[in-house]
Amino acid sequence: MIKESRSVQSFHNIVSGVLSKILLFLFAFFARTVFIKILGAEYTGINGLYSNILTMLSLADFGVANVLAFFLYEALRSNDQNRIAAIIRAFRKIYIFIGMAVFGIGMLLIPVLPAVIQSSLDEFHLIEYYILFLLNMAVSYFFAYRIIILTADQKQYYENFVTAAVQIVMYAVQIIYLMVFRDYTGFLIIQIACTAARNLVLSRIAEKKYPYIRIKSSDYREYQFDFKSRIRKDIRSTMLYKAGNAALNYTDNILISAIAGTVQVGYYSNYSLIFGYISAYVHIASTGITASLGSVNAEKDADKSYAVYRTISFLFLAGACILINVSGCCVQEIISVWLGEEYVLDYGTFAAILVMVYVNYACTPPVVCRETLGYFKEVKYVMIPAAAVNLALSVILGRKYGMAGILAATPVSKLLTQFWYEPRILYKKAFSQPYHLFWAQQIKFLAITSGCMFANQFLCRFLPGTLCGIMARAAVSGALTTGAVIFANMHSYEMKDIIRRIRFLKKHS
Repeated sequence: MIKESRSVQSFHNIVSGVLSKILLFLFAFFARTVFIKILGAEYTGINGLYSNILTMLSLADFGVANVLAFFLYEALRSNDQNRIAAIIRAFRKIYIFIGMAVFGIGMLLIPVLPAVIQSSLDEFHLIEYYILFLLNMAVSYFFAYRIIILTADQKQYYENFVTAAVQIVMYAVQIIYLMVFRDYTGFLIIQIACTAARNLVLSRIAEKKYPYIRIKSSDYREYQFDFKSRIRKDIRSTMLYKAGNAALNYTDNILISAIAGTVQVGYYSNYSLIFGYISAYVHIASTGITASLGSVNAEKDADKSYAVYRTISFLFLAGACILINVSGCCVQEIISVWLGEEYVLDYGTFAAILVMVYVNYACTPPVVCRETLGYFKEVKYVMIPAAAVNLALSVILGRKYGMAGILAATPVSKLLTQFWYEPRILYKKAFSQPYHLFWAQQIKFLAITSGCMFANQFLCRFLPGTLCGIMARAAVSGALTTGAVIFANMHSYEMKDIIRRIRFLKKHS
């Protein structure tokens, strides 16, 4: 019954996430159109650059959310309310400290901004916008320690629905405000208010679902000293990992702004919007299954953990194969129809984006599985050399090839480090299966993806870049790639496991 509950709750989390993201994408798409038409490419570039800088700063939480979720899995599984309350209380102070630290570190970066911004906007307003972005990031930490219990207990659908509702309201108000006042400052203030409202609502839901998290248990000190030293060790490990991860994944816009110009960040951010929402579906899937996988791993059954991991890895790679092929045939044409030919990036840069997205998909399952197993110290150093390689390659390739070189450096750095190292840890410590099976699965999907890309590019040459043509391109490339994935894996364990789970969900839906 536990297994059935996991499958059903994971399904609810993923479905609610997908539906909410579809709604959000439509509103975000319209909001971005209004933003560009009213404020122009330069403000779009500033928006993308500051988002990137503050996203990098947000990873200063040192992976506390991952550590908190890991400690909650076992406590929730055994319904140990005293322990759950103690864990939540222990992390409360940590999150308050992180929020203050993010704001403080962000303020210290203000003197550095002129070095990475190439803009005609005056310095006063550039600093004003940055501080507003920083406030929004700091506010996001309020009550976050309570919200994580919803994810850990496989109730992510609450967060999905609340986030969708608040952001839809935010986009609607921002669109009206821009059309009336044409002002970027108010646009950002609305964003801050909505971030605070989202966290407050989710915190109240968590309190209502788990009222005992507000009560200070008489056994609090016993539990506190029980896991206090482990928390410190895991946070120290994730601190190094997340710092390297931030330097690896969230410096592209900064480097593009410094080397190619801030306006170029604006052009790239339009692609980031589209692929960001594609990646959001990956995040939904990973979040929807993380708690389920954490519960499975808590059983300490190596064969069962490996079977679930293989299926998850299969789904991510299959999704990457399909989405990359459809995107490769449609995104350039979407940008052209949506914003105009002048916003379309060259094909070398676009190819670098596709490779980066595919590698991100391939790297996600090992990370999700490793974190639910509590392997934090084993990978604490891996992202530091990855970040160093990325920075060196970005500068070298960026000066020679521009934006394409900067973007290509990120997946190359991951392939040389994280891509092979993290799954090696899993196969060595957690699974009873040989490591070469990881490479067999990766090579198989790379071959399917590459073969389909050549076929789809050839077929789509005969279809126009109009709105109807884009729909036809999506249908052709999607059908061909999905068929290829199914045909190549029809007798695999993963495909049989997925079919079995789908039948189970239909029976219990």
